[in-house]
Amino acid sequence: MTAPAGRAIPHELARWALGAATVARAGYGAALCCAPGRMLRLEGGAGAEASPGARAVARVLGGRHLAQAVLSAARPTPAVLALGAGTDVLHSASMMALAALDRPRRRLGLSDSLLAAAFAAGGWALTRRAAAHPAPAPAAATLPGLP
Repeated sequence: MTAPAGRAIPHELARWALGAATVARAGYGAALCCAPGRMLRLEGGAGAEASPGARAVARVLGGRHLAQAVLSAARPTPAVLALGAGTDVLHSASMMALAALDRPRRRLGLSDSLLAAAFAAGGWALTRRAAAHPAPAPAAATLPGLP
């Protein structure tokens, strides 16, 4: 996957990793949107509460993951990938706070924090790869007779 402008990930393995991460993120986002109660129970354990409010938050988070997957696939530039990784870091931190402050949702907070941290680590690795290997700049257009 290459970006039309800016830097892109040129190496085949890095492009495969970006594609795999994008598919994983999109699948996770779709699952949160389509089956939020089941996903909350899967992450939080059999006794996890799947209240209407919790399901609504899960759907919003799923939409965020879907949007991030689409944007990262469409424009895998260092800036876009870093923004996504930063978002994942903030999400991981917020879920750690949830785990620390809300004992009934501790397992949910910890598991979601670990997943967000994994997405962030992958995003930072892809960002560094994209920054180290810029895409070639497009040739400048010149008018005949001008240097």
